[in-house]
Amino acid sequence: MTTVRGSFAVLVSLALILSDARVSALSCIQCQSIDVTCSEPVVECTRGMADVSRHLLLLLKPEFTQGPRLDTFRCFELEAHKQGTSAYLKGCMYDNVDVCEGVVAGGEQRGCRQCANDACNGSAGLTGSVTVLGALILTLGALLLQ
Repeated sequence: MTTVRGSFAVLVSLALILSDARVSALSCIQCQSIDVTCSEPVVECTRGMADVSRHLLLLLKPEFTQGPRLDTFRCFELEAHKQGTSAYLKGCMYDNVDVCEGVVAGGEQRGCRQCANDACNGSAGLTGSVTVLGALILTLGALLLQ
């Protein structure tokens, strides 16, 4: 019985660690395209990935407010229309920066949204995969106790 309880404690600890990792590690689609369906690659948000997005946004919106660099992130997708062509930008951004603010130089912004779930800035992504794994671990632990 002690082994079963010990195993259950390990499973619960693993589930808590996985759920904490889900909160702190966000993955977003990172792409620039004239095709709205760009959906690859899905990358883990880091300061480096957010900085890449900031530089691309500065090309579209020279007066883009950058804000301080944080260690928390959001995904975004933006549609800009310039000279008869639509361009789509998807990526990671610092949580304190509003990608949707500002004016597209020589064009217009036709759409913009920010979100905080894995790959929420495009096609169906990884949302919930760690949650499902955690539930599976807890279910297996409960079965071991019976």
